[in-house]
Amino acid sequence: MSGRVGPARALAGLVVMAAIAVAGCARTFGNYYWPDKCEPKGLDAAKDLEKAPMWVPGSAESARVGTTSCKAHHHPDDMDRLCAVGEKAGVTSSDLAMRTALQLSRVELQRRVRSALETMLDGQQPGGGQGLDALAFQITAATGKVADTWVSPNCTAFALTELQLEHFEMVIQPADVSDQARTRILARARAAFEE
Repeated sequence: MSGRVGPARALAGLVVMAAIAVAGCARTFGNYYWPDKCEPKGLDAAKDLEKAPMWVPGSAESARVGTTSCKAHHHPDDMDRLCAVGEKAGVTSSDLAMRTALQLSRVELQRRVRSALETMLDGQQPGGGQGLDALAFQITAATGKVADTWVSPNCTAFALTELQLEHFEMVIQPADVSDQARTRILARARAAFEE
């Protein structure tokens, strides 16, 4: 057995280091404000979310403009991205709540990337020894980024994570997939991201 580290193991090491870095500096994502005192849990949901950004599910702003798309908050005219929102309530530690919301948003983004890949490939595997789950994880870990965070008056933490089409395409170019899968993914990516 040689002493060389395979690409999959090297990528896993980078992902672990990135996760550790993210966990250590969750407060630097966005400028979220943690209330000095959390409102009672029975606070009316509409009142709790009345000042929430448009990307927060159930926000007054998204209802006002008639969209529930998390894309609409930052880039209403630039929809070539996938996005996901994570939410965590009932945790008194601000760092733990926000880290959990961030992790949940990344998990949801990975699920959306996998679903988009499945559509692009018509349910086929990408080949090259790579499965859909592994490829979705690789893409999300490499290019998914936290776009915004928000905390409600009752201390529910929300995190918005997104993946831009151009970054997705940059990862697919050298990815360990079959040439046929790569061609099909790149040809269908824009339509999948703009749905």
